[in-house]
Amino acid sequence: MEEYKYKVAMYYCGGCTAYFRMKENCEGVLVPVKWTMFCQEEAIAMWDVVQGIGANINMEQYNDEIDVYEFMKRECKYFEKNVADKDAYWRQVICLHFYIREDDGYTISAMKKSVDGGGRFCGYIKRVHIPNNYSQEEFRCVTSELVKLARLYNESPAKVTVNREEFRKDESIGKHKFPWEISVYKGEKRLLIIPYLDHVSGAKQQPDRMIVLDENVSDIQIGEGVLSAIDIIKNSSRLVGITKGYELATKYKSWKTFSKRNVLVSIDYNEDGSFELCSKKCSKTDGIYDILGKRRELPSGVNAKELGENILMAYSDVCHV
Repeated sequence: MEEYKYKVAMYYCGGCTAYFRMKENCEGVLVPVKWTMFCQEEAIAMWDVVQGIGANINMEQYNDEIDVYEFMKRECKYFEKNVADKDAYWRQVICLHFYIREDDGYTISAMKKSVDGGGRFCGYIKRVHIPNNYSQEEFRCVTSELVKLARLYNESPAKVTVNREEFRKDESIGKHKFPWEISVYKGEKRLLIIPYLDHVSGAKQQPDRMIVLDENVSDIQIGEGVLSAIDIIKNSSRLVGITKGYELATKYKSWKTFSKRNVLVSIDYNEDGSFELCSKKCSKTDGIYDILGKRRELPSGVNAKELGENILMAYSDVCHV
């Protein structure tokens, strides 16, 4: 298990869910050692699991295995009301393991109960590997699928094939929502072309990939730079973590300071291949860009020269205000 930086178990029984951090015991078995979250529902969203990770917990100080049944019985009257005793718990309980890889991808396993019914999970029914840019909904679908499989195993273990492993492809490539957004910032003798990518949270964010050009390049080079930014969006996955493109390409750590010194042409690239351009300038100290001049619409099939010419004209709108 060395390739995983976090290991979290989700136990669902009696209408309640408990998350625990796990460690390997002396027998090499993963056991729950630290409670991190408790819900009176089947909470299986990515947010719940991330909360269950408890990344800031010093795991070195937790070594003793927790009795999950006794814990849930003690912590939740609703659980106690719906689960008669430990035997009933063992018949009903579903356990999923979430292993968070070094690349922040997930391996999710529906766990298999030991034959002796002694409260142990041995091996897995099915294990699914997913990339780190799966959306909340994609994550929920995979987890729900494994919960259903674990329920079926509880009811009829002989009918369920065990030890199945599946690698899910990165389905997010090319699935950024239209319109695709590109910002062309002009300031300090350079043009900074930044594509915006969809984040797994649903927002758009500046990635760590951009194009930097000298401010005196030709209109063709500017158009080609924007087309390159479109290719970045087309071939990129959704983002995880936090990146700020302007910080990587400039000396500024403050967006307000950056925005005061850079005018902007904002570009929307539509699904039909057409473009919409508008010039913007930050005239106050709040970091918010105001639209200036007219919005320019360019049809699909426009070439790099025409695109660059219109970007330069959009900049002239800012200069004339």
